[in-house]
Amino acid sequence: DNLGRTLFCLLNDFSSLALQSPANGSVGQNENPVLFWQGVSDADAYDVELATNPAFNLSSVIAAQQNIVVDSFKVPVILGKGQVYYWRVRPKNECGAGPWVGPFTFATLVNVCASKNANGLPKTITANQATTVEASVTFTGSSSVSDVNVAKIQGSHNFFKEIEVILISPQGTELQLFKGKCGGFSGNFNLGFDDASPSPGPTCPPSNLGVIFRPDLALSKFNGEDASGEWILRVKDDSPGSGGSLSGFTLELCANTTLNPPVLVNNNVLQVAPGNNRAVTPDLLKTEDANNSDDELLYTLLTTPTHGELHLNGSGTPMVVGDQMTQTDL
Repeated sequence: DNLGRTLFCLLNDFSSLALQSPANGSVGQNENPVLFWQGVSDADAYDVELATNPAFNLSSVIAAQQNIVVDSFKVPVILGKGQVYYWRVRPKNECGAGPWVGPFTFATLVNVCASKNANGLPKTITANQATTVEASVTFTGSSSVSDVNVAKIQGSHNFFKEIEVILISPQGTELQLFKGKCGGFSGNFNLGFDDASPSPGPTCPPSNLGVIFRPDLALSKFNGEDASGEWILRVKDDSPGSGGSLSGFTLELCANTTLNPPVLVNNNVLQVAPGNNRAVTPDLLKTEDANNSDDELLYTLLTTPTHGELHLNGSGTPMVVGDQMTQTDL
């Protein structure tokens, strides 16, 4: 203008902003995901929120960041297994912030654990020569290992320090549980191994029933491998002169798995005349699931009606975003 001032014009079209992944309604996501969205040229930065409730109230937001200049956000916390989460993004520039886009919802992997006892025991560790004995358990069903625990190794030996114990996965990965422990101890042993144990071990004597120790090498080495197949416990005695036996082996595997989601049977439009009300019944909305009963099937309200109100079982109080009901409530 005549005073030499410059007018800057900023475009404020955020309409093409779109959330991308994890996709809306996706299941089987890992516990440390990265959120991606399709950015827009008119945005200088983005705010992002991740919550356990679509209302995004303060108590439910578990991760958030403002003024992100890229089109992604790595969640900085480890999410719970088998949980449902909601995320949304808001664009912004010098003119201010646009509306929140979303939410998208996703569910994390479920952790399923199983333990098995080895058959064909006991096996003799002969005293007159170097000896290797093995015990094995077989797991079926392809899934990714998330945790391995040796619940029990039981037996006896006349010179415990001579034995080395190794766990071998179906993929051939070998891991030393312990070797050269407890000096000249002779007798029975009954112990287990878990990375989470506060005790390195085994402590001596190793005869305490069922005490769980940390192994020489972390069992997390197996994480990510396929759980399916034969897992082998190998006990080696390379020094002739002392013997014993392997009488028990129990292995626990936890694996990440994706459960089949519930099946939507009915999802019909509810029509209500002005000034009237009508119940939402199973012929309008019904979901079934092989693993859950009707009182375990939980609906979460993501948006409220544009016209009218939704009340839970005639409570007289309008439901709000984030409120929940079960299939039994219908």
